[in-house]
Amino acid sequence: MKKHIMSLSESSKLVILITYNYSRSLYLEKRYRDAIEIANQGLEVSIQSRYAGYIGGLLSVLGHAFYEEGMMEDSKKYFYQSYYMYTIMQDEDNVELAAKNLKDFFDIEVWN
Repeated sequence: MKKHIMSLSESSKLVILITYNYSRSLYLEKRYRDAIEIANQGLEVSIQSRYAGYIGGLLSVLGHAFYEEGMMEDSKKYFYQSYYMYTIMQDEDNVELAAKNLKDFFDIEVWN
């Protein structure tokens, strides 16, 4: 029976993955406020479960969605956080993407 029950850690990771994918889908559907809500839920679960695997992506979704909502300071904050999260995780491909977002959206050059 134990093999069929998902651990709390595994279920938290699954919830985080779902919130990340769902928030991205909502963003692509131009449902920015919904994307913000779901991405924030994913961040909350990530922090509570101490799992960092999708934090950079969730922060990036927030940066994009806040930008589309005209909330530039919030957008900039989340793009920076995404950049630094990817830097900490040594995820070079996404570090470059996050740096490109800061450049494209705010004309901010960050050290790569």
